[in-house]
Amino acid sequence: MTPELAVYAAQTRWLLQQFDQMLGELPVETLTATPPAALEGNCLLAIAKHAAAVTEVYALGFGAGMPVERDRSREFIATAAELPGIRTRIQHLMASIDIAFGQAAAGRLDAPFIPEPHLYGTGEPRQMTPREAIVENVRHLGIHLGEARLTRSLLTTPAP
Repeated sequence: MTPELAVYAAQTRWLLQQFDQMLGELPVETLTATPPAALEGNCLLAIAKHAAAVTEVYALGFGAGMPVERDRSREFIATAAELPGIRTRIQHLMASIDIAFGQAAAGRLDAPFIPEPHLYGTGEPRQMTPREAIVENVRHLGIHLGEARLTRSLLTTPAP
């Protein structure tokens, strides 16, 4: 693995570990609750499920060139019964990222491509490189970790 990919792998693993830790610390009732009615948002479990799916597609698929699939509409629906599977998925990703990035050819990091629309997410797919996809995943995970932490605070902090 190149030093550059090692940095991306470390950041990705750390972000995923933060999601896994949150899922392991909170009761399932909190993980499946939505923020107060005055706010829009997803439950913590759905945020984590989406974070795992995005990492599979952007880091492993677009970044490392592994075959991936995605059903984005299902990423934002999560039930208590899915908690063990979502944690396992995140833990598998943490273990897989070094292997995937270690096998990725450094020369392909700058090869432009246009993602398949069903894998891309929202909006019109734009040209990117594998490097951009990996960095986009780190950015995206950071945004959703902040969202998850705010949601956790809204759900667990007693009203004054």
